[in-house]
Amino acid sequence: MADQSAMNYYKLLLEKGFYNRIIAENVNQLVAVDSISLNLEHYPYTATTYARQKILRQSTVTERNLITTCKLINTLRSDNNPQGFMIENLLIIDNKDIATYDR
Repeated sequence: MADQSAMNYYKLLLEKGFYNRIIAENVNQLVAVDSISLNLEHYPYTATTYARQKILRQSTVTERNLITTCKLINTLRSDNNPQGFMIENLLIIDNKDIATYDR
């Protein structure tokens, strides 16, 4: 579950044709989470995720650094939200290319 900040990222990518290009160009993406920093001392909790993203195209592979931060709000657990948190104020801090190489 997430607030409007996540929906805003989705809409931005939709408007830029991101999802259509992924399908049309047969692109695969892999995200490997390196670590998650979680501050449980202050509510709402702050979470920062450090990850690597690989974008696999037919002829090239692009690796990116991916750092995001958000607030976690307690909410009811359900089948659709078993962790019992809602993401608020999602922010992509870094999503820069690290390397691009031929397949």
